[in-house]
Amino acid sequence: WAYRASLHGAIERAPRDAADCPPGTPQCASSWSRFQLVNLSSQAVIWGAEGGVRAYLPLGFDLRATVSWAFGEGPNPAARPADPALPYEETQPLSRIPPLNGTAEARWTHAGTGAWLGAGLRWALAQTRLSLSDRSDARIPIGGTPGFAVLDLRAGLRVKDRVRATVVFENVTDAAYRHHGSGVNGPGAGFVVGLDVGL
Repeated sequence: WAYRASLHGAIERAPRDAADCPPGTPQCASSWSRFQLVNLSSQAVIWGAEGGVRAYLPLGFDLRATVSWAFGEGPNPAARPADPALPYEETQPLSRIPPLNGTAEARWTHAGTGAWLGAGLRWALAQTRLSLSDRSDARIPIGGTPGFAVLDLRAGLRVKDRVRATVVFENVTDAAYRHHGSGVNGPGAGFVVGLDVGL
């Protein structure tokens, strides 16, 4: 499915000079970067599309995949420079818009026992379309958030819909990764074990 979202009065961060700091706020004047939350002067737009597919194959195999894409842009919240020779863009990317990302999974199920094995991949491309505030955000690396691919292995057993046991080996390669705009990296390699019992 696809969508278009129109944002009226969207909130973004506008850069400010030290002279714009309120009186009696030395921490503002000495800050490395200064921003103020403002409502954008005109409409901002987010375009997006998401989709998924699943294929059932012979011998108990099935494949599934998802993909998600978004593109956000709005009016530049920064004031136009007094010097017309300085570069200025009328529009800029919206903050925290994720890059193209998705998942892929392959799974095999044994028809007789209910046991299954699977492998899943979570991935995202690099996000280099950054807003003014994104470029000054310490949570976003210089130049944008790098892309990543994270591999998970899964296994499970289902007994007559009453007992389900699962084990997941997450991030098999212990890859360092971060979702765009997040302040921390995702979890490293680890195991998750689950047991569901119904009455």
